[in-house]
Amino acid sequence: IGRRPDALALYAAAGSIETTPMQRAWRVRAALRAQDWRAVRSAIEALPAAEREAPEWIYWLGRAHAAAGNRDQAESLYLRIAGEAHFYGMLAAEEFGQPFMPPPATAALARAKLEEAERDPSLRRALALYQLDMRTEALREWVWGVRNRDEAFRVAAAHLALRHELYDRTINTAELANPNSNFELRFLTPYRDLIEPQVRAQGLDLGWVYGIMRQESRFVIPARSSAGAQGLMQVMPDTGKWVANRIGMANYHPRLLTDPNTNVLLGTSYMRLIMEGLDDHPVLASAGYNAGP
Repeated sequence: IGRRPDALALYAAAGSIETTPMQRAWRVRAALRAQDWRAVRSAIEALPAAEREAPEWIYWLGRAHAAAGNRDQAESLYLRIAGEAHFYGMLAAEEFGQPFMPPPATAALARAKLEEAERDPSLRRALALYQLDMRTEALREWVWGVRNRDEAFRVAAAHLALRHELYDRTINTAELANPNSNFELRFLTPYRDLIEPQVRAQGLDLGWVYGIMRQESRFVIPARSSAGAQGLMQVMPDTGKWVANRIGMANYHPRLLTDPNTNVLLGTSYMRLIMEGLDDHPVLASAGYNAGP
């Protein structure tokens, strides 16, 4: 019921009946959607202690105090998570005007650990299958190879994937190793010679384009979704046609979406068109990227 306009009233009517962690979280979100800061504070403070310590609720409790004019209490909450390597740590740091500083790069990789990853039978099979363009089978082998392994092995496997330009495996394996570290492996910027000229031509922010691309395809050129979106920027055929008409591309055909240059041209052009239609609001444009024209 969290998205219903009467959600807060329904939660209030429920009184003190036992609720699940998900229901309690949605009660907070319902209050946030209504921008009822008193209800936000009440819902967070009613959470069990373990749930209340989640970074998102520490941050939003701080916002609720700030909205009530309790700046000292708000800042004490922000300080608890400011600078931590997650989204709410970044937001909390911004409350103090502090830009986010990624943690230092991962310490030098031990040669022995990299050699262990190189010798691993599952990873060796995965690399061979990728060479044969058998991506589904390769993915299964890779996932099997990094299961139940320690962080150091997974970091080594991520470096191995990067060496072979398997960017999706690099990112996912590094996140599996430690979701709050390994930034240099988790946030890659490949294909710069292809992407930067298109970004400049469209007047877009390079980091924004890379963020969309990372989320959409994990930088897999032949990526194809179950809905039919294709390529680095996961452009739908109908969206590609619409954008092509808007930018005067006369020779558009859906098969061109598999060409990285065309895919990035259409994807970045689409981002620019969305931005123009949404008053240059990057948050709305990011949400609109998947919504279609």
